[in-house]
Amino acid sequence: MHDPKHHAREQFVEDELMRVPMLADQVLDAAQSAMQEAMPELPKAERMAAAEIVQALRHRRAPIVERYAASVREQLRAASGGERGGRAPLRPAPALSLQPEPGLALSLVDETEVLADVEVSRALEAVRNIAEHELREMAAYTSALSGDMAVTRDHNPFSPEVFARALWEAAQALPMSRAHQVMLVRHASTPLAQVLRKAYAGACARLEGMGVAPASHRTLVVHAPGRHYRGEDSWRGQAPDLRHVRDAMAAAQALSAVLPAHATAPTRPAALDPPGTAPSAPKSLAQPLEHLLRDASRALRALPADAPVAAHAQVLASRQAQLVQHARSAVDQQLIEMLSRLFEYMVHDRRFGRDVGALVARMQPAALRMVLHDPSALEDYDHPVWQFVDEAVYQVSLYAPGNPVREQVLQLAERLIEQMSEAPALDVDHYRRATARMRADARLRFAGRLSRAGDDVARLQAMTAAESDAAATGFGALDEARLDTVPASLIDNPPPPRSDNPDLQTWFGAQQPGDWIRLFCRGHWMIAQVLWLGRQGEVWLLGLPEPGRTLAMRRRALARLYAEGMLHTLRRRSLLRSAAVRMVSDGAQPAAA
Repeated sequence: MHDPKHHAREQFVEDELMRVPMLADQVLDAAQSAMQEAMPELPKAERMAAAEIVQALRHRRAPIVERYAASVREQLRAASGGERGGRAPLRPAPALSLQPEPGLALSLVDETEVLADVEVSRALEAVRNIAEHELREMAAYTSALSGDMAVTRDHNPFSPEVFARALWEAAQALPMSRAHQVMLVRHASTPLAQVLRKAYAGACARLEGMGVAPASHRTLVVHAPGRHYRGEDSWRGQAPDLRHVRDAMAAAQALSAVLPAHATAPTRPAALDPPGTAPSAPKSLAQPLEHLLRDASRALRALPADAPVAAHAQVLASRQAQLVQHARSAVDQQLIEMLSRLFEYMVHDRRFGRDVGALVARMQPAALRMVLHDPSALEDYDHPVWQFVDEAVYQVSLYAPGNPVREQVLQLAERLIEQMSEAPALDVDHYRRATARMRADARLRFAGRLSRAGDDVARLQAMTAAESDAAATGFGALDEARLDTVPASLIDNPPPPRSDNPDLQTWFGAQQPGDWIRLFCRGHWMIAQVLWLGRQGEVWLLGLPEPGRTLAMRRRALARLYAEGMLHTLRRRSLLRSAAVRMVSDGAQPAAA
């Protein structure tokens, strides 16, 4: 059946593709002008290289523009075939082949290959900063063009990634050294962002002329992935003292929001422990409260697997008034109210998927049971309760939705939660054992993955041994840069890393097999597990979350990424800390008029 929206979208894409060569010409013109203006301030060597690039652009403009337009078209064709535009590996930078057996592809990523990622990420960051408003408008118009008026995802086929990757591929048509190509892309990044800003604005105007009404772009903020991973931003802020937060919550104010009109607060609230004293000993719960918590846990487990997070939150909210009514004291009522608010922030954390939000919601009854037994659990971010929560969320989040390993970790976490929810007497040892079980399961997965990657490890060992023998005997591949006299055109050294890079040796020394890292490689951010470290750590074998996928990288390539802020160690973050920071911050805001 003919789909008018699909036809309109295809027509829009074809019309915009016809404008890509002109866009490439504008970018190259602006880059050429930028290099000419910057030449007087550049060091002598860079000034000579810039002059050579400007001269080459005058004679090689046509093939560069042609390569740029071809790259954009190829990426859009790959996206229409089911892939996301800009997600395929960057092709032009060379990789050192390990000559694997047929059907087993493994390449060793060297420093020259990650240069593409460095420059592409810089270009993406420039576009994000300069054309942020236009990107939002494009998201709104292209979502409407695709029939997604709620803007649930980015429908813009001409994403910044497509143009940034095309810029790198076009630079490969420059018949010069890798250093010259890197310099061209670096000087063209800001011109690309400025040209794209106008191009996006023009595309929006043309869509409006076609009668397309923009969708509500307030529901989605579209950013091109930048050079620096900002996943930790929401964790910033000094962690509040949870005891002080609890003390500051007035019992009457907390009750007014949750108690029905006929309910009354206890007339003799239990006193809080004086500051500086040891926490109270764990207390047993009243039977009605125990039954309510178990019923809440069972109701959450009874929800369908695809139930939205809001359904889980609704189940919890429906039991909150009953829990408060059966509390033993005003202090317990404060604990119930405070924990409910903290879990509300954790459950609706937008950094995690629906399944993680549902998992966190199912943790709340057992966590509340522990907190009511031992109120000190809500005063310590490192309490075994929160260590288990953080461990479970961390391990699940390592794998993308739909990954079978993610489903296995979710099922394990849910079984452990069920055991704690149904335990006759719950104490901290239950949580310690549950956390230990999660970590033991992770070690088993790592051992299995390392065993399956045995062939890759063997190839890397053979290759590094051959390199060591060649270095020891003086034989092996000729390195032109070591010759006493060599034409400059034959030397293809990459530019030096940034001078303000952190202490690389400290970071490298802290990494161990089994650790997880996040890096920007082959055009996008990815998560990988360190499987194997070669002799003196010169070669790393990384396992990607997808089954059977590995990536081999040289130490120099990783050092380059780390120096550029494109490589980080993944650490377990405190969900409770993040929720407390946001809760206190929201409470400090003035009420709306």
